[in-house]
Formats: sequence, structure tokens, C-alpha cells
Amino acid sequence: MAHAVKQKIMLPELDTPKSQSVLILHTHKHYRGGIASLASVHHIDGVFESHMPYQDFFKVVVRTAGTATQKRIDSQHAAAFTDEAIEQIKAEALAHYAAKAKL
Repeated sequence: MAHAVKQKIMLPELDTPKSQSVLILHTHKHYRGGIASLASVHHIDGVFESHMPYQDFFKVVVRTAGTATQKRIDSQHAAAFTDEAIEQIKAEALAHYAAKAKL
């Protein structure tokens, strides 16, 4: 059985005195079939990790059809999350929170 691939990248720019922020890059078998690569920001407060839907950053980076083998999951994750793509996603996440702060 194929397992998901997950990367965590700390985002100190979004940290607060009470929590740390982390960008999670995740590629897994999608519940409707195929493979999904997602990026989302979570906040860690002690041992608890939270993500508020419709408030915290979330992006579907790529979704493909077909059988979710481990080889395909690993390959899609590597292609979706290159160094350049990660920097772009980080910039989008920071812009998301900067726009929220202006409201």
C-alpha cells in the first residue's frame, strides 16, 4: 500500500508569541482517486497543531488521475515541490496573511 509524502517547512515570519507556523507540503492518494499535492499552513501551539479552513492558507498544487502507486506519489511530490515551487508557495502564503492583516 502506498503511503503519503509530507514535508514541513517552518515559517518564522508568521510565528506569534503563542505559536509557531509551519508550511506543510503533502502528496497523497486522493479520496476520489488519483493523487493530490497540497500546501497548507498550520499553527503549532505546544503539542497541538491547527489549521482553520477558509482562514489559513491552503492550495491544491496539482491533482492527477490514475493509480496511486508509491512511485507515482513520490514522483509527483518531487515534481510539484521543487525548490523554486516551494519559494513561490511560501511567497503566496505570506501574501495571504499580509492581506488578512490589512482587513
